[in-house]
Amino acid sequence: MSKKNVETEKLFLTLNEACKMLRLSRPTLVKLIKQGKIKAFKPSIRVWRIPVEEVFKFEKSSQK
Repeated sequence: MSKKNVETEKLFLTLNEACKMLRLSRPTLVKLIKQGKIKAFKPSIRVWRIPVEEVFKFEKSSQK
């Protein structure tokens, strides 16, 4: 999924979508969220939503 396609389609990603983009496992992504390295919110008990911009910020910072 390219940056342009995601930006025109969505503002928030599911946990699975963010995992695919970042090439991380679910447990690793949840750990990063709980550590505050990626901002996300839970609209319900089992659902996470991650802002697309947070995914791009993390991707950019991890490439340094």
